[in-house]
Formats: sequence, structure tokens, C-alpha cells
Amino acid sequence: MIDPQDIEVGDQNFLDLDGLRLASEGGPTSDVYVDGERIFYGPNQHTADTKASVITNSLVPACISRGRPEDTVFLYELHPDESVCVKTSMGRWTLLVPVKYDADTAVETFRTGYLKNPS
Repeated sequence: MIDPQDIEVGDQNFLDLDGLRLASEGGPTSDVYVDGERIFYGPNQHTADTKASVITNSLVPACISRGRPEDTVFLYELHPDESVCVKTSMGRWTLLVPVKYDADTAVETFRTGYLKNPS
């Protein structure tokens, strides 16, 4: 992962992974919508035409070809050795690694960064 950073995402927020910005409304640069422990993406969710898949961490370099495409990612269903691989609105592949979820505040903390050679 290149330039990993942690970001806290509250319930019902749109996340632009290219700019690491949060918004309460979706737009063309919003890559995913986080609602509790679920991640939604794609034009039907008022986000960019992004793609996402669940990937076993040992296979991360092969994010594009080895990921398991999902319509909606349920973070609570991820195994400890899995992460979410997202193709952003700018066509870059990034990794979202769930770090922790605070049920009291409904804030999910992710470690995120771009992937080098994700084919």
C-alpha cells in the first residue's frame, strides 16, 4: 500500500478516496457511501461509477483479478485477513482496511492507501 493513512468515517457519509474527503451528500467524486458497517458504491448509490471487491490480504497485489466482486460490502462479514479493494472515480485502485468500529458513535476507522501494480 502506498502512503497509508487512517480515516474515520461516520455513519451515512460519502467518501472520496482520491481526496480523502467526507461529505453528507454524494457527488461525482464520491467513491463509496458508508452506512454503519456497510459500504455501498456505484451510480445507484449516488457515488461515482466505482468498483469494489473483497480481497484476502495475501492476494492484495492482485486486487483486480483476484478480488471477489460485491454489490454491497458488509464489514461485519469480513474475515480478519480480508480488506476491501476499490477502483476510485479517478481510476486508481485503493485498499480500505477496516481498523475498528465504534458502535457507540457509529464511526468506522479505515486504513487506506493506493495499490502499486494491482493487476
